Amino acid sequence: MNDCEICHRDIKPENILLDEKYNVIIADFGCASFLKNSSKQEIYFDSKIPVGSAEYNAPEITSGQTYYGIHSDIFSLGVTLFFMVVGCNPFRVASKFDPYFCNLSKKDKQGFWKGFCGQNLTNDFKGYLIRLI
Repeated sequence: MNDCEICHRDIKPENILLDEKYNVIIADFGCASFLKNSSKQEIYFDSKIPVGSAEYNAPEITSGQTYYGIHSDIFSLGVTLFFMVVGCNPFRVASKFDPYFCNLSKKDKQGFWKGFCGQNLTNDFKGYLIRLI
């Protein structure tokens, strides 16, 4: 859990900046919200109220379910990391209708990784990414 108990809800490459010492700075908190209410209960968000960017949103959001902000941020961070390393997004949208996402969400992920075989991605990177997404 983050110390500030805030979720960003729009993690994407355009919102990640570097300062002159290459420290990461997260920008654009226009969609940000607290993770808990005044009674310290976790806040779940209604995905019918659109926030973020579709290609970085978690499957809970794209399928119309309620979602917990920090889980959504972690998913978006995984998609962003993939984009930064590979140079393209791993799928168009996290939905059962997207063939790349379907391959990635299966237990046997070889079909997904075959599409990126020329990228020389390490097994450590692949495993890390799978834990985020």
